Amino acid sequence: MSIRIVASIVGVLGLLLGSALASPCPSGCLQQKSGCLQLARATRRACKAACRGNADPAGIGACLQACRGTFRVGKRVCQAALHSCMETCPPSSNCFGDCGNTLDDCKRSVAESGLVCAADCILASDRTACLKDCAATAQTALDACQAASDACRAACGASPGGAFVE
Repeated sequence: MSIRIVASIVGVLGLLLGSALASPCPSGCLQQKSGCLQLARATRRACKAACRGNADPAGIGACLQACRGTFRVGKRVCQAALHSCMETCPPSSNCFGDCGNTLDDCKRSVAESGLVCAADCILASDRTACLKDCAATAQTALDACQAASDACRAACGASPGGAFVE
């Protein structure tokens, strides 16, 4: 099983959880980045532990270097997510805010379920297939969350003051 696959799946699920836990803009965007970086660090620690526990002594250096590379990519993803979040902060509105809260709750549920699923894969005989199944299930659930959010926002009507055109 590839450490990068595990790190990528955990990272994506962590981003979902981080965005679900975020409060209103822009402080929520900063909280999301903080959560994203915490998960990236935890993933790096787990990756290094896996290298030390599973790698052949001759390959431990390359394994640890791959962990560092995955962490650097994770940090860039967190930074890009912050910029994206800040650019898409919607105007304040009770209707739009309620839709956002519902979407956050849905994402949180998907992320928590995905992390539990990924943890269960540790004992699976085919970990890669198990993790791929977890990722596919999480993506399907996330798509459903987004569709429900889109319908909610459409029901709100025009954005306050016509500030946002979708």
